[in-house]
Amino acid sequence: MNRSKALLLSNGPLSDPAWVRSQLTRNRSKWLVVAADGGFVHGATLGITVDVRIGDFDSATSTNDPQGHGPRELRFKRDKDETDLELALAHVVSFPSIRELVLVGGMGRRLDHGLTNLNLMARYAGKGYRVSLLDGDCRLRFVDSSLLVESDVRFDTVSLVPYSPRVTGVQTEGLVYPLRGETLYRDRGRGVSNRFKGSRARIRVGSGLLMVMEVRQDLGPTLPEALDGAPVPKQGKSRNRFSSSTGYR
Repeated sequence: MNRSKALLLSNGPLSDPAWVRSQLTRNRSKWLVVAADGGFVHGATLGITVDVRIGDFDSATSTNDPQGHGPRELRFKRDKDETDLELALAHVVSFPSIRELVLVGGMGRRLDHGLTNLNLMARYAGKGYRVSLLDGDCRLRFVDSSLLVESDVRFDTVSLVPYSPRVTGVQTEGLVYPLRGETLYRDRGRGVSNRFKGSRARIRVGSGLLMVMEVRQDLGPTLPEALDGAPVPKQGKSRNRFSSSTGYR
């Protein structure tokens, strides 16, 4: 196999499939597409042919026709220690040519699933893979050295969130509120809610693993509102922004 990228499809919702599709159009021949069980449905939505479907198939039965036409299927028993995405990741990294992992539909409505998927992807970012997550409302990438980020009109905010307990030597170029060799801590909000000054920004890290998250402010209900079914007020300025001596707001 000479493909260098793996696209992993999980079964979380996609807020804007057309935008996600637009992010996956380059070098399509280099992609190995693996669906974690029910994530298979996103293949049709995105107009992408799935190469392998893997999991316990509790979300849906086989999608192959009676002649067996369709993606390769790797079935596992339902009572297992790994999640379907965990199995999918283990499969794709077994190919030495794969160096980039992109997860679509991994940050769904269940907080436990979303956090688990984030931790799984961070594991491979720590092993040197280029890792990103897309769902339409957010684009998340990990950086442990240097990352060039092209601004996208879809996102009006970029947040730097430590995955490691602390991330040292954080430097930024091209953001409204720069960081100059600073240390960010996982239990503090120092890097939240920055903005691009122009068309791109460079983010450098001395040590640790940092999450670079491009997000939209008009995301609708908060988690408690979604759970309680309470009416959602019209959004003005985001309630998640804050003022501090750092200038972030």
